[in-house]
Amino acid sequence: MFPAFFKILRNRPNVKTIEDALSNIAYASSKSLNRNLTPFFKNVLKFKLNKDVEDELSLLLMPESKLIKDEPVLWFLSPMETINLNVRSTNYLADNAIYKVIIDGKDFSNSKTGNNVISYELLRGKDEANISCQLIIDNKVIDQYSIQLKKRHNVNIFNYHSDLYAYYLSNLTNKSYFDDNNLIIEDLQQKQINYGLVMYNLPLSRGRTLKITGQIRQVSPPYEDIFGLVGNYKSAGLSKINLTFPGRSNGTANIGAEVGLGENSKYFDVSVSDNSNLFFFDSRRYILGQIHFTNAGFGLKSYYKNVILRDITDTDSDGLVDFEDNCPLNLNSDQKDYDKDGIGDTCDNDIDGDGILNDLDLCKNTPLGLSVDSKGCALSEKDSDNDGINDDKDMCPNSLAGVNVDKNGCQIVTGIIEENSQIVISPNPFIQNIKIEFPSEFGLRSNVEVLDLNGKMVWSMMSIKNQEIINLSKLPKGVFLLKITSINTEKTKTIKINKLE
Repeated sequence: MFPAFFKILRNRPNVKTIEDALSNIAYASSKSLNRNLTPFFKNVLKFKLNKDVEDELSLLLMPESKLIKDEPVLWFLSPMETINLNVRSTNYLADNAIYKVIIDGKDFSNSKTGNNVISYELLRGKDEANISCQLIIDNKVIDQYSIQLKKRHNVNIFNYHSDLYAYYLSNLTNKSYFDDNNLIIEDLQQKQINYGLVMYNLPLSRGRTLKITGQIRQVSPPYEDIFGLVGNYKSAGLSKINLTFPGRSNGTANIGAEVGLGENSKYFDVSVSDNSNLFFFDSRRYILGQIHFTNAGFGLKSYYKNVILRDITDTDSDGLVDFEDNCPLNLNSDQKDYDKDGIGDTCDNDIDGDGILNDLDLCKNTPLGLSVDSKGCALSEKDSDNDGINDDKDMCPNSLAGVNVDKNGCQIVTGIIEENSQIVISPNPFIQNIKIEFPSEFGLRSNVEVLDLNGKMVWSMMSIKNQEIINLSKLPKGVFLLKITSINTEKTKTIKINKLE
């Protein structure tokens, strides 16, 4: 592509405006690939293109739509920040595509723009999440890629050693490589001073306190006068780790000089910490710096291992660093979290996780998993008729005010209930049907009435025979009185029955 690109670019007219320059780049790129890249340059890179260029490029076929992959890991630099995940394709806004984002197996968004704002809430109670980004055209997944979402805290830098770089990884004076989980920087010449440097990019936001810990071992030759002094030490050189940003650098102790002079076989623990505000010299929100692994001296060989980056910021000063604090902006050293959602009760707007916000929730500590009403209360927390029996156990949820009730929440009726009446009701409690057995003294047939606990008749049936099954499915749930009257003798018995559903 590039030889053709530069050849075409050289033949383009001289530019007079920024739009001319951007149009030439889009033109040369498209022509060198023989594909219309206008959607990419115009909609993704936001180039302003001249109309004549757009018109000419429109005669070319567009390339196959593919996703433009993001970084494999997206880091939260602070629990108080969000991440913009903007999913784009090569033919963005020209391919009638849907951009779908799935996080930990659950649909997060479907949109034509691909614009997403990822909140830190997704990492509450866990260290990472998996994101899948899909390009969907005509209901088919055309392309997809995966991203890990992580907290930038307790990060072993060497787990991402492919992100380390040096201006010269291997040259006449220095060599840098990994061996047995060690980063090794080796001087190749002993009689002149060498500067070996390996870097790891470190974006930084304001108001964060970072700490780097690790272990360094330096193997150095015996001291010679030509080496001079490192500080006040007769040393072959130094090995260290630095936090380096424009305008400021802060590092660990100098291994091989002030620490570990002459100790070629031993690893030394090192650390450095600093506040990010000290690295900013203007109003920008973010700044890009590096972690530097420095090997400077004569004939040195430096080993670095177990290098851990921690964010030790404690915004609310409660003794817990923000990334380990379930309310990083609110003092809550007890870390109480009633609904176990990773958000502490002090800052959780729905403490019991029932879907009803605290300001509207009359029952803020509903047991987990229970269904609630619009006021945030489960049946076990309500007593609709104020009889002292909560609704989940109340067989008579509409008892009249002031009446005495039993353990089932039903009115205690005295004077008419006959416990040893020789009348057998089965089953009791019941759901739909009951069978009535009455003694022989009642004769062959009886009349049956069902009364509520206030004595009002709610159902009746005339002339039933002994052991007849009757259907009471139309009765509401609750406790009733079954009154049986013999047709022959006019004897009467009253039994309490309990309908469950």
